[in-house]
Amino acid sequence: MEKHQPIEFSLEQEFNLKVFETQIQNLDLDQAKNLLCELYRQMSIREVYFRNFVKHNLIGDPPPWSE
Repeated sequence: MEKHQPIEFSLEQEFNLKVFETQIQNLDLDQAKNLLCELYRQMSIREVYFRNFVKHNLIGDPPPWSE
């Protein structure tokens, strides 16, 4: 099994994470659920963009807009 190295954040990313942690401390349950759903939606969008980028740029398939 392949062993992955831990991801190291830049100082800016660490700072942004701390700011985010501070901001979410006072969320009520409904706000937390809404935020979690929105974050999942954004992660899914990012995954689709990344998959399409890899498919069209590294594999060589033409992008859908070029047809």
